[in-house]
Amino acid sequence: MAPKFRAWLKEEKRMTDVHEMTFIDGEVYLISDVTGFYAYDEFELMQSTGLRDKNGREIYEGDIVKYKYGVNTFTEVVTYDKDFAGFGLVDDDGYGSTVFTFGELAEDVDFSSLEVAGNIYENPELLKGK
Repeated sequence: MAPKFRAWLKEEKRMTDVHEMTFIDGEVYLISDVTGFYAYDEFELMQSTGLRDKNGREIYEGDIVKYKYGVNTFTEVVTYDKDFAGFGLVDDDGYGSTVFTFGELAEDVDFSSLEVAGNIYENPELLKGK
């Protein structure tokens, strides 16, 4: 599976699919979508996890997902954990943040309950009160 990316365009305040990326010194410097080109300081890049939610929607870094664990429903942000080289969810308990990779969560969480509720750029209000 080829990696798939999307980007939040800061000035335009919109999400877009990334069609091409240009690298300089191993870092993404330029991206393009169907409308134009954007330099590194104009976007936030997010990679697909390769997973889909219960509605068939692709799950990306920066997405806010809801899921069931036992009788409780949780709302958390999808992130990439460099230490474990995997995607997971950020659990912020008010004392600090911990990332639980999808591999760790698979033992206890029913992934068929995962649902993308929004993302951190367009729907930050979904995380208020956490």
